[in-house]
Amino acid sequence: MYSHVKIETERLILRPLLAADEEVFVSFLMDPDFMQYSRAGSSSESAARIAFAKRLVHADDQFSKLAVIERSTGHIIGYCGVEVCELEGKRELELGYRLTSKARGFGYATKAASAVLDYYQRQGTLNIIAYTAPENSASQHVLGKLGFKAVKNSEIDSFPIVVFRR
Repeated sequence: MYSHVKIETERLILRPLLAADEEVFVSFLMDPDFMQYSRAGSSSESAARIAFAKRLVHADDQFSKLAVIERSTGHIIGYCGVEVCELEGKRELELGYRLTSKARGFGYATKAASAVLDYYQRQGTLNIIAYTAPENSASQHVLGKLGFKAVKNSEIDSFPIVVFRR
């Protein structure tokens, strides 16, 4: 079962969300910097709690976001995972990650995303896309290091995106 997934790297631990993670994730979802490139933007506290509850319901699904934990501190620094999304009328598997500003610039996004992609590749899931806001050059750089290439511009809910494939 997916709830037993634990992906480890030298510096990170990735595991499914737990009810005990609510306060941390609510604070993330309310943080304008954390949510800077999200099409939803930062949330009110009540909306953040609803969003977390929805993620928690799906934490045991085969495709969901995992908490990213910095091994040296034990602190949750963001999330990373693969979820089902709808893009141009087609269901896709989409890699997504988001880290706190304090955790950026240390290679954590690349390591977490690489570990998640390796996990899914071992499960036989090979066709995973990613997308970013056009101005999110840092995320585009991470995707380039992971072997993704920009293939087209598109939109989700009138939010412009750049779609990447490996």
